[in-house]
Amino acid sequence: MLAPLNIAGIVIIAYNQVCCNHCRFCSVGKKRFDDISFSQFVKVMERFLEWKEQTNKIDTFAPFILYTHATMNYEQSKAYRELCARGSYRPLPLQMNGCIFMPQDDMYSLLERHRRAGYDRLSLTFCGNRSVHDLWAGRRGEFDFLLKIARIAAQLGYHRQEQIFLSKSSIPVLDELLDQLDELPGEHTRSIYPFNYIGFAQKLENERINSDDLLSVPDKAKPYIELIDGIHNEPYRSESEWIDWVKKNYDNDAPRDRFLGITLSEESLPQLLSEDCDKIYDDYYTRFNNVYQQIPEITELADRFGDHDNDKLYALYELERKWVEAYVTKHLADFEEDYRISDF
Repeated sequence: MLAPLNIAGIVIIAYNQVCCNHCRFCSVGKKRFDDISFSQFVKVMERFLEWKEQTNKIDTFAPFILYTHATMNYEQSKAYRELCARGSYRPLPLQMNGCIFMPQDDMYSLLERHRRAGYDRLSLTFCGNRSVHDLWAGRRGEFDFLLKIARIAAQLGYHRQEQIFLSKSSIPVLDELLDQLDELPGEHTRSIYPFNYIGFAQKLENERINSDDLLSVPDKAKPYIELIDGIHNEPYRSESEWIDWVKKNYDNDAPRDRFLGITLSEESLPQLLSEDCDKIYDDYYTRFNNVYQQIPEITELADRFGDHDNDKLYALYELERKWVEAYVTKHLADFEEDYRISDF
């Protein structure tokens, strides 16, 4: 089986916000929307936070609202940040990609209320220049809208986090993109890195870069290139290199932290509001562990499903997901219907 299982925390996921994009690289995959009110979300969170504080079974409890929480009102925004603090989880910056188009005054009011609620960071993700970005986002005008958001955010004192995907399509237009971003006012940080192998992005392998592509990166972009994954602090290497590394260095006995994902939906809401939290946790843990126990060690997965000829760059946890998915696909009859590869 995989490395020993250690549940580091719980993530409550609510799909109760609308995303207006149709991104080719969407990490969630097929869109969904559950008619869950913010007050219902808070009730579930408060139940589990009280349980966390009483039992100390987990260290972190993360409320995760998809797709963007920028449309929350002031009271909701403030309450959300308070829930994050109680759960020992630092809230993400305001995710602005996919936000509904609106006039400048309305966007100013939106960002101003979040600023009053305690947000001081927002996140903008770019896939390339105007034409490349709008194509990847699946929405004409998204690029210019993000630039407008950046200018308004600067007026309100936000720190802007710019993420730029490094792909075969973005490399030729990086100079043009950076010239436009450099004209924006306000404090910012910037990072350029490969897109994550998850969701729809799994179908974009023709866009994933290799080491040779890095030679074409313009000098202006090189200071911002990050080839250390920001989630697991792992370097990006080719799949062929990772296979060799796994065989020589991977410790199959070292515990791996996992987060238990609980989706808040119209179907799960009654259980999450009424059933004992210990029982809910044990139920989700048992179902997760039953699947987990059936998956071979990573060294075996690398040997059986790794592509020795693949020179494209990944973080190791992305390849773990890729190899696990290949194993599950081959042995699908052995797994429950609600198996979610993203849990791994």
